[in-house]
Amino acid sequence: MAAGLTAFAVAGSVATLMAGPLIDKYSAKKFFPYYLLPFLVGLVFVWRVDAAYIIMVYMVLMGLSTGFGNAILAALQVEFFGTASIGTVRSLFASVMVLSSALGPAAFGFIIDYGFSIDYIFIITGLMVLGVILQSLQTVPGLKVHLVKYSKMSYARFRS
Repeated sequence: MAAGLTAFAVAGSVATLMAGPLIDKYSAKKFFPYYLLPFLVGLVFVWRVDAAYIIMVYMVLMGLSTGFGNAILAALQVEFFGTASIGTVRSLFASVMVLSSALGPAAFGFIIDYGFSIDYIFIITGLMVLGVILQSLQTVPGLKVHLVKYSKMSYARFRS
């Protein structure tokens, strides 16, 4: 586990350093829906592979998600809310993160205490992460415009 934490830190640092130039070149909105994909893959590996080495794979994938996520979320806040109210936005996000960090272990503790298996917990967590990824696809500029155009076109055909 100690080596896994080191792998997490190294992967997170590398991902943060890689994310900065990519965000500057393309924008955080384009990368936002995809930064949780390594975490989702890591969850699937931990759930399905029964081997001690998998903790290293999981921690590296989680580190990649965390590193990219830190850089992307900071840039995304500026892209969505501008610089005029960035202090308010960042403090609100920090408060929500602290609250969710406190509630998460308690929630999983209750779930385990109520007798749910670890397989069930991994499935539900994976589905929740997948739902967040799918929902966040709305932030991709080209994809959002494409879906809106398609919806209007379908609606026009339906009415005629």
